[in-house]
Amino acid sequence: MDYVKTNLSPQEKQQLDLFNLLLEYHGWEDLQQIEWRLDHGQKVPVLGMRTYRSSQGYLEARFHAGIAMISIDISTGGSPARLHCAFGHNPLPLLEFITQQADNLLAELDASLGPLSDTCLEVLQENEDHQITRLRLSSLR
Repeated sequence: MDYVKTNLSPQEKQQLDLFNLLLEYHGWEDLQQIEWRLDHGQKVPVLGMRTYRSSQGYLEARFHAGIAMISIDISTGGSPARLHCAFGHNPLPLLEFITQQADNLLAELDASLGPLSDTCLEVLQENEDHQITRLRLSSLR
C-alpha cells in the first residue's frame, strides 16, 4: 500500500510531524527521504521512517498513522528484532523513550523495555521468523 500526505487527518499529520521533528532533532536520519517525498506529493510505502545508527548497530522507526503505532526494527548483527508499540493519541512519550533509550535498546533489548509499560498501550515483539509475541506490560516493569 502506498501513502500520500493528503489522505491523513489533521491529528495524523500532527503525529507524523512530531515523529519526524523529534527523531531528526536527536540525529535519526531519513535515509529514504520519506518526509521530502511526502511533502512533494509523492506516494511512499510508509508514512514515516527514521534510522539511528551507532557502532552497535542500528534502529529503524516506522510511523503507522491509521493504527497509531510505531514499529522499531533493531539490528545489532545478531538476530534482528522488531517491536510494535501502540501509542493511542499521543506519540510523544513513546518518541521520548525511543530517543533516550536508543543506545540501550541496541546494547541490551530485554533490560531496556521496562519504561515501555508507561508509554505504550500495547507492545508486540516480532522475531526473525516473523512470530509475534504480545508482551505483558506488567511484566516489563
